[in-house]
Amino acid sequence: MNIFAIRLKEALTAKNIKPSELAKKTGIGKSSISDWLAGRYEAKQDKVYRIADALDINEAWLMGQEVPMEKNASTIDRIYKKLEPQRQAIVYQFAEQQTQAEILSFPRRDEMTLAAHAGDPEKIFSKEEIEKIHDYLDEIDAKYQQSISSDKKED
Repeated sequence: MNIFAIRLKEALTAKNIKPSELAKKTGIGKSSISDWLAGRYEAKQDKVYRIADALDINEAWLMGQEVPMEKNASTIDRIYKKLEPQRQAIVYQFAEQQTQAEILSFPRRDEMTLAAHAGDPEKIFSKEEIEKIHDYLDEIDAKYQQSISSDKKED
């Protein structure tokens, strides 16, 4: 018997779900599930995903990898999946707004790395251009240092 069949049986038992219930939850035919359980065939990736999602298990585990059966989904992810689509949209919009606010807020750490690239990878910068870049970075650093000292005064 193949590992997929063994793992599918184990998951159904652990979740106390019958093959017919799995068929309803996934929209996969009962005969396909029966064939997989008997070890006649293995499910294709799209079906493995649907089964793993319906059983709330790790699809890598279902395919035979040495990982835990349970998904590593966060609590927030499990809660989100329980919501109606309309409420999911509201949560998603809120999360997007919070993400943008986080991105726009100035970094709050003692050291910061800036990176840039030239549109032309063959370009060789002159000494004057490099000096202008350094001056600009110094200006940004001064603003950053000023913001840190202002934050410390507020605390």
